[in-house]
Amino acid sequence: MTPQRPLIRFPRVPDLPDVQLVLGRGVEARFPAHAHGSYCVGLVDAGQRVLHLPDRSCVIPAQGLFVIAPGQRHACEATGPHCYRVLSLLPERMHALASELTGTTNAHPRFASSVLDDAPLARQFRRLLGLLTRPASTLEREEDLLAFLVALLRHADIAPPAPLPPERHVRTMDRVAAHIRKHHADPLRLGDLAALAGLSPCHFQRLFQRHTGLSPHEYQQAERIRHARSLLDEARPLPEVAQAAGFCDQSHLNRVFKRLMGIPPGVYAAERRG
Repeated sequence: MTPQRPLIRFPRVPDLPDVQLVLGRGVEARFPAHAHGSYCVGLVDAGQRVLHLPDRSCVIPAQGLFVIAPGQRHACEATGPHCYRVLSLLPERMHALASELTGTTNAHPRFASSVLDDAPLARQFRRLLGLLTRPASTLEREEDLLAFLVALLRHADIAPPAPLPPERHVRTMDRVAAHIRKHHADPLRLGDLAALAGLSPCHFQRLFQRHTGLSPHEYQQAERIRHARSLLDEARPLPEVAQAAGFCDQSHLNRVFKRLMGIPPGVYAAERRG
């Protein structure tokens, strides 16, 4: 039997714009340390996925359910070809639902373990993924998504947000992050970013990573890829995308895109057009 060609897809869910899907089949790629700005809930359909967190590593088995919180730095790899599906949700949706369920304000769900041992919840998640990837009514999708999230939050410790650094540091890191997003295509220097923050490079880098989950360079690369994806969604040609997103050339775009997204940009563009 011919082995399946690895494939990663990013199908749209038009009637749920704050929901994103990632569907992987036969994937062996290792994804380097990164962080998401969203809650990511995933299911390994076949094979195994290894999740490397700053303080531990864990194996997600076949039919295993996992969750990764926004800003949680992690890397992931497979012990062989594996298939998975991931649902990405904006933090605002999760925070609002957690606050409603607990009668508090600004509640932030935290999960003690990234691997969830709950077979009924996994079955519920599979049903939801089916509704999101085939024709279904918007109302049915919304109802199933809400029911799944309520069940998912039973695994969470819903508490007020963790203590933040002094407010001035939060504002400063937000300002520098906005600067990187605006100038993601430009060559940036650590010393200049630290000077913008009014901190030493060492102190700045430590605070920035604590605030975003990423180093300044990783944050810039992630923003370049985000911009490249938006241009590819518009069917812009690859050389133009590479230049506009700040990469040296198309080969540079290919290397970084495949390392962070798991597939080359040309494959991503073709899948989005299909």
